[in-house]
Amino acid sequence: MLEQAIQKCARWAARGVCKGVSVDVSAYELRDSEFPNRLRKLLGRFLSMDPAHLKLETLESAALSDVEVVIETMNACRALGVGFAIDDFGIGHSSLAYLKRLPAQTLKIDRSFIADILQDAGDHAIVKGIVELAKVFGLESVAEGVECMAHLEAWVANRSVRQSR
Repeated sequence: MLEQAIQKCARWAARGVCKGVSVDVSAYELRDSEFPNRLRKLLGRFLSMDPAHLKLETLESAALSDVEVVIETMNACRALGVGFAIDDFGIGHSSLAYLKRLPAQTLKIDRSFIADILQDAGDHAIVKGIVELAKVFGLESVAEGVECMAHLEAWVANRSVRQSR
């Protein structure tokens, strides 16, 4: 899947239309010391793609499994120019101690919180808290599941918005 995503982004980049592509990676891949080397080779095959256009996404629970190895792998991938996002943030076993150490640039707030942000004061508070947490750590926050203007307006009230589906 990673190869296909890089290949498509490279084709789009050659046409001047690639703004970026995100690919899920598993805990297994992040614990594999050879993963950065395979990624480097893949990126080397598609030179028309800027590595900064690739964002690897992982679940927070995956990022926290064998955290020292995961941080090492993420740093090696970051050295290639690739970005990272912690996906579905807020539904796993978040550890602020690890969050501040993970070399990610983005927290993606799980859509389950966004879906009820207008009706559920608790979900609104959670989203607001995650947005503030992201700001404190210098991370971008992305809301998954913004599907109507009211969701967008609620999101904008908490931060500058970037819609993700």
